[in-house]
Amino acid sequence: MTPVWLRGDIKILDSTLILEGILSTLANLPSQYKTTLQEYTDLDKTIKGIKSGNIKLPNDVTVKELEDEHKESQNKLIKLRLDNTESLPDQLRNAHQAYIQLTGDSTTYADEIAKTIKAAFEFEEKLLEEEKKSTATSNS
Repeated sequence: MTPVWLRGDIKILDSTLILEGILSTLANLPSQYKTTLQEYTDLDKTIKGIKSGNIKLPNDVTVKELEDEHKESQNKLIKLRLDNTESLPDQLRNAHQAYIQLTGDSTTYADEIAKTIKAAFEFEEKLLEEEKKSTATSNS
């Protein structure tokens, strides 16, 4: 049983850990995205190579398994983008509000949160620009 005098400190620590965890996740999302995109691209090339006969399929792997992994990578890319622009920024704002309510401190994380959310939206803008270029190139 936690002593009454310690409960407030524990709530603040929990709030701080949640806030820092979300900050870290959002800040590291671009590298997760790039890794997943590379996996998706590699699987796409492999599947096309197998179907065209240029790559021999290993005996312990089926095309269906590769296609399932490919679809899973695609779904993860979609989820990461939604997390980047919607879920995580909202969770971060809510966690910050909870932290402020517990501590009365609205300045400690404010700049870092603003910078992280700004970077998240800039990353999304970069992805949208790359998609536009890719679409323009493939339509030419």
